[in-house]
Amino acid sequence: MPIQRRFQKPTPVDQQAPAIAGDRLFDVKRAATYFGIGRKTIRKMVHDRQIPFVHLGKGFKIDRLDLDRWIEKRKIPAVA
Repeated sequence: MPIQRRFQKPTPVDQQAPAIAGDRLFDVKRAATYFGIGRKTIRKMVHDRQIPFVHLGKGFKIDRLDLDRWIEKRKIPAVA
């Protein structure tokens, strides 16, 4: 490896190539594990349109980034 490449600053995460869709889109089971809740609850949240989802054919996937945003919106700040 050339010395110039070895000492370059790392690229910030937000400027790196996007993650492969397989790592980013969750099925119901993986989304439930990510949230720490049951699969039935995830299905109900999707049915009630409480969380965003991607419609794929007869099924759907849930974007991990959307889940993270959903969590951030619902955080209750600590009282100092």
